[in-house]
Amino acid sequence: MPIIQKIPTVSNRIHPLAIGAAGSVILLCVVATAAILGWLPGRGPSPYTAPDTSALSSAPPGAPVAVPATTRQPRVRRAAHLTSST
Repeated sequence: MPIIQKIPTVSNRIHPLAIGAAGSVILLCVVATAAILGWLPGRGPSPYTAPDTSALSSAPPGAPVAVPATTRQPRVRRAAHLTSST
């Protein structure tokens, strides 16, 4: 029997926090990819969808066609504070 025994210094186990961090990075990448590609449901119509052309195809050639207005209104900047002129 040897007098000096070898002390194990390297573990073959992965730390649980490293597993959690790797899993969260993978999940974040999947969600970001789905958001960029438009696979996630949004609040309103996507700005990347094609406009509805059914009104254009039913009108005779040369007839004026009413283009539907967008439902979203532009944001208005408001003053940070109101001043009174007294």
